[in-house]
Amino acid sequence: MVVKFKKSNNQNKTIWNVVKLETDKTTKNENICRLNIDGKLTSNHQETVDTFNKHFLSGAKSINTKKKKKTQPK
Repeated sequence: MVVKFKKSNNQNKTIWNVVKLETDKTTKNENICRLNIDGKLTSNHQETVDTFNKHFLSGAKSINTKKKKKTQPK
């Protein structure tokens, strides 16, 4: 297993493949989930991804803004 990891061109993917193998989660879940976005149910994958991306980016911006305020001299 260690040799496989060291020889890997994509170590992150290799690690996750080992985790999946060890936890017996080698199959993909292809279920289409629906998400309520601003009161509208959607199963559109791109819309879902975009919504999560906006959510996490806004959180990162908020943390960055708070950090800048703490480090500014008074």
